[in-house]
Amino acid sequence: MMVDVGGSARAKADLLAIGANRLGRRKTPVVQNGILLYGPQGTGKNLLAEATAGEFRANFYHVRCPELVGQNTGSGAERIRGAFEAAAASRPIVLFLDEIDSIGSRKQVQGNGTDAGGGGREYNSLVTQLMQSIDQYRQTDGLLIIAATNYLDGLEPTLIRDGRFDARIRLDLPNESERKEILDALLRPARWKHHDFSAIARRTPGWSPARLKSLTDRAALLAQGKWIEERHLIEALESSGGRDQGHMEPVAWSDVVLPEGVLADLQTLLDLMQPGRAEELALPAPTGLILVGPPGTGKTLVARLIASQAKRSFYAVSPSDVLGSAVGGSVKRLTEIFQRAKDNAPAIIFFDEMDGLFPRMAGQFNQHDVQLVEQALIEISAVKAEHQIFLIGTTNHLDRIDPRILRGGRFSEKVEIPVPDQAGYEKLVARYLGKARLRDGLTVSTVAARVAGMAPADLEATIHAMKRVAMRRMAANSKELPPLDSSDLDEALGRVQPQF
Repeated sequence: MMVDVGGSARAKADLLAIGANRLGRRKTPVVQNGILLYGPQGTGKNLLAEATAGEFRANFYHVRCPELVGQNTGSGAERIRGAFEAAAASRPIVLFLDEIDSIGSRKQVQGNGTDAGGGGREYNSLVTQLMQSIDQYRQTDGLLIIAATNYLDGLEPTLIRDGRFDARIRLDLPNESERKEILDALLRPARWKHHDFSAIARRTPGWSPARLKSLTDRAALLAQGKWIEERHLIEALESSGGRDQGHMEPVAWSDVVLPEGVLADLQTLLDLMQPGRAEELALPAPTGLILVGPPGTGKTLVARLIASQAKRSFYAVSPSDVLGSAVGGSVKRLTEIFQRAKDNAPAIIFFDEMDGLFPRMAGQFNQHDVQLVEQALIEISAVKAEHQIFLIGTTNHLDRIDPRILRGGRFSEKVEIPVPDQAGYEKLVARYLGKARLRDGLTVSTVAARVAGMAPADLEATIHAMKRVAMRRMAANSKELPPLDSSDLDEALGRVQPQF
């Protein structure tokens, strides 16, 4: 029944009006039939079609159109005819053609040399048969034709014209008030303690009815047969995202060596990123962070630390990910990343080497760079606090990034990741040395003093080079490195040639 479907008020009204023309008791000389439901997946097209049948106490015949496509010539057209004949024999009935694009896409062009295998002609015959069957049965009393697709633009124009489909109804993702109605409708048959859904609806922007159904199902499982409470929905919501981290290795606080001030800034940001924490403190939720500093200071490691500690999905975007594609491919890739982050929120999108991705537009720039920056501005501006997406970027040259990307409200924080202080160098030297020993007279402190000003990445390479140099003095079949001395450090510095 329509009362069981939340939101979509206008779509429900249109469905009932045309449904009454074919399934209602009061007949009119005007024939209306054919309802095409289209829009993003998961927006409730199947549910609305079934609810229409329930509203008029009609049978419901769900035809999965991909299953009508036959392997033998002519078998597909025969199955289409059979589906309509079966529906007409079971009136009153709603004939629901699901995924109609599989048999109703645009006809293929025919001509000399264009269809050597005959597949195009066979497919065109399916489309033609579908149109003929609709024309034959659309005036049949007690038979309402409803179809659904996610791809309206790909359908054959003559199939969806007036006179075959008299109504084309777009189902969009629900807004906040509609999400409240959907949650109420989904939980109405269950045992739940009534409460306001405003908080949940506000935190689920872009969620489809199908995804909201999954949320209520998880909440029911958490309730374990008892009354479903708001805390169950919140727990289900917080456990529903933040897990799409790919092959990202988790990073702990002990894995990074940073000045106390930087650590405090990061911990404050992570505190505000906790669900509901910003509202509790009456502070705006942070939107983005740029990590600035010399090469090799661990900016990427810090980004992974934030993702690990915040328990968020993590999507890394580097110049090589998008700049190798054609203009349209780069823009599409960027759009897909933002959409995936929204689908798996809370999430972090990490832009490595931002000066390469979004360069300052000065002088001559190719169309690829211009379109990529413009698309980034559109995507970043569309991110709202309720999407729970946090942006992190890294750069060695802040002045080379398009200033429109850097303005407040997009990347609201800039944190410098400097080279370590003396205590930090000592921690890193000890970590990279591992089990290796130092010869008497050479200490961790003296090594740290020699490498002061070096990037941590260069320091790691230098310590490893020291170990390889010392291997020359190893006895045959020895399983332990000899103690490292100052000459090993001197030679390692000559090999690595770090920048101080």
